[in-house]
Amino acid sequence: FDVYFNDFKNHVTFLLNYYNCQNLKNVLIKKNSFSITFDDGYDDIFFLILPFVEKNKLPITVFITYDNINKKGYLTTDQLIKVSKSKYVNIGCHGYSHLSLDDYNSPFFNQEITKSKMLIEKIIKKKIIFFSFPNGVFSNNSIQKVIESNYLMAFNSTSNTFDLSIPIDYFRIPRMCIYSCDNLRTIKLRLLGK
Repeated sequence: FDVYFNDFKNHVTFLLNYYNCQNLKNVLIKKNSFSITFDDGYDDIFFLILPFVEKNKLPITVFITYDNINKKGYLTTDQLIKVSKSKYVNIGCHGYSHLSLDDYNSPFFNQEITKSKMLIEKIIKKKIIFFSFPNGVFSNNSIQKVIESNYLMAFNSTSNTFDLSIPIDYFRIPRMCIYSCDNLRTIKLRLLGK
């Protein structure tokens, strides 16, 4: 379901005509805003996305799956360090091995949520405050572990926008996933809640 780079640029250009691109830290307090996030840590982040966001001064967040680092098609350790040094990039955690974090996997919460955070922080030498649930799957127990691990926000894959007039649960924040089958029409419809 990867999005082609030219489609990504068109999607961002469209969104910028109507909304403000914000750092993920600010998206929940700024009206008419959106944030750009990427999961898993593919190497396209280094080769394509980083030059684009730096040229256009667009903040992004990259959620890294620790076990993907240095695998073919994913960021190397050196690339991750370089990406993390950009003033336009936040690094978040996307688990240790991309394991779904429902109640049945509770024995793995420590490695997937806490250990992965510590290992990525050791590489980039920065604190990680964002967590993205792998496969969008979460439970009350996994959310509790995220809180105990000192994350400030957690994101899932519930395709939804949020209303700033309603109190937000900072550990159940929805994201609108965009896939290769999406075009500007489907994105517009999703933004309208359809």
